[in-house]
Amino acid sequence: MTVGPRAAAGTPGSAPAGPALTRRGLLRRAAGVAALVGLGGAAWAVRGYRLDPARAARLRCLTALELVVLEAAFARVLDGLDADAPAEAAAWVDGWLSRRPAWAQREVRALIVGLELAPPAAIGRLGRFTRLAPEAQDRVLRAWEAAPVPLLRHAFAGLKGLAVMGAYGRPATLAAIGYDGPLAPGAGR
Repeated sequence: MTVGPRAAAGTPGSAPAGPALTRRGLLRRAAGVAALVGLGGAAWAVRGYRLDPARAARLRCLTALELVVLEAAFARVLDGLDADAPAEAAAWVDGWLSRRPAWAQREVRALIVGLELAPPAAIGRLGRFTRLAPEAQDRVLRAWEAAPVPLLRHAFAGLKGLAVMGAYGRPATLAAIGYDGPLAPGAGR
C-alpha cells in the first residue's frame, strides 16, 4: 500500500483523492488512538478505592486511590516496623505533598498510579499492585529497583525515600531506634 504524496491521485474510475496521509501523520494518529485507549483502560483499571469518610476528609492532596497504593507500597518497603507505620507514612506524604508545587504533585501522582498498574509489565502478572500477595508486591518493587530503565530505578528510589521520610519522623519510630529527636534551635551540646 502506498501512503503519502507518492500515492496515485485521481486515477480514472477512482474516488476523489483526499489529503495525503504521510507516515508521520499515520504515526501521530496511531499514537493518539493508543493514548485514548490507554487512558480509558487506566481510568477503568483504577476504580473502586474507598476510604472511610473520616480518613477521606483528612486528605489534603492525595486521592483515596493514591493513599491506598502508597500504604500498600509502604507496607512492603517498611516491613519490620510497627503496623501503623505505612498508614502514618502515607498520611505524612499527603501533608508534605500538599505543600509542593503542582508539577511535583503531578509527578508523585504519576509514580503512584504507575506502580498500581505496573504488575503486568514488571512481573508479567495481570492485576493491580494493591491486589497482589506481599511476595508478588516485593517482586514488582525489586523489578523497579533493578530495572534497566533509569526512570523506573529513580521512581523506586523516590518511593523508598518518601516511605523512609514519612516513617522515621514518627515519634514511635524515633523511640524504637533510641533517638530523642533533633536539638531545639539554640540548644548547646
